[in-house]
Amino acid sequence: MLAQEDVSLTITSVNSEEEYVVIKNEGSSTVDLSGYIMEFEYKPNVSQDKTFPSGTTIETGQSIVVASGAVDVANADVTFDYDDYEVINNESDQVAVLTPGGNVVASARYRLKPQKRLRLRTRLRLRTKLKPQSRRRRSKKTTVSELGFF
Repeated sequence: MLAQEDVSLTITSVNSEEEYVVIKNEGSSTVDLSGYIMEFEYKPNVSQDKTFPSGTTIETGQSIVVASGAVDVANADVTFDYDDYEVINNESDQVAVLTPGGNVVASARYRLKPQKRLRLRTRLRLRTKLKPQSRRRRSKKTTVSELGFF
């Protein structure tokens, strides 16, 4: 394989639910990805890499959809053979495209949004119905003599 002069790739999107990435060629010539490596989890001591098949190219200014294979993606240009388990499934990861020699030509970090938690605010208001105070009747003054003590 001949070295490619103008490899300017960008990972423009990572879809963790549908298990795919979108790679765009921002260079001035077609990029042949044959033999390049798609690393779905690019970090030390972890390998979820697949090699692009022969004939995989990206035209200038165009993008391709690369599916991990864990989910059926109808519009994928390349689908790898990961079956029945998620590849793009952590809260934070990095995906990368590497040359056959292992040099990174495109990478992207992504962070999954935590599921929105339903936040309920509750106000507890205790209202008691108080009877309006009745008007106090003026009591008539009672004298000591009226009580009968004398």
